[in-house]
Amino acid sequence: MRDPGDGSDPDAGSALPALRWLPPTVFAALAVVILILAAHQHPPASGDSLGIAPAAINAANGRGLINDFWPQTMRYDASGQARFVYHGFLPVLAYAGVLRCLPGPATAPAAYLINGVFQVAALAACWWAWTALMRHCGRLDGRGRLLIGAGLLAVATPLLGWGFRPEIITSLVVALGLRAVRAAPARWRWGVAGMTLG
Repeated sequence: MRDPGDGSDPDAGSALPALRWLPPTVFAALAVVILILAAHQHPPASGDSLGIAPAAINAANGRGLINDFWPQTMRYDASGQARFVYHGFLPVLAYAGVLRCLPGPATAPAAYLINGVFQVAALAACWWAWTALMRHCGRLDGRGRLLIGAGLLAVATPLLGWGFRPEIITSLVVALGLRAVRAAPARWRWGVAGMTLG
């Protein structure tokens, strides 16, 4: 129901109950599942993530963006030095940057936990951005909260299947960008939107 703007409850008269508990409950349940799976090193690295995860761990340990684990790396780096040269660098640098801040050497179990933290952060950013959008549109009622809960489930489904993939970082950046577009002064919104999509 549209916010009347007079301070009264926008849920009054809605066909659905307010469902204020729904988005935080869905988020908390998904966050717990994601972090438990991350502690058990799930989802397993596959595809491009076989190139990303070892390079991030090596970079965090001061060896540079080297992946001497995945044979495909040799195919793309003609120098034979197993450098990470075939893919965008944002996810590798993001994982390596966080891993470098942890005490001790970077390890695969630590990288999986960081992957889980990025997944939860992406979900939290989506929830934050969508709540602000619904509130702005006057739709933060039971139906709006049901839509937010369903959206969190929809975003979590691919996140749970992506281990060390760029899509995790992209989901986080796009959600934060959507929120920044709304918060930016009107004259800057196109620029913020362009930087987010870029």
